[in-house]
Amino acid sequence: MDKNNGLGKTIKALRKSRGLTQLDLALKSGMERTSICNIERGNQTLNVQTINAIADALGYQVEIRFKIKEFP
Repeated sequence: MDKNNGLGKTIKALRKSRGLTQLDLALKSGMERTSICNIERGNQTLNVQTINAIADALGYQVEIRFKIKEFP
């Protein structure tokens, strides 16, 4: 089960495009390498702080949009 809705695969692709290892990304984002591994595998849910830390470490800016629908 993918707990982060495919975001882990995107993070992995961006990390690799930057030539970074999981350890490199972990050190740059202030996280543990095992957390990066779990995120990339979809085994860990992400909060906004974690997403921002990873994005900053990769040199990206995050834009989050929420769509709110009224329940019938």
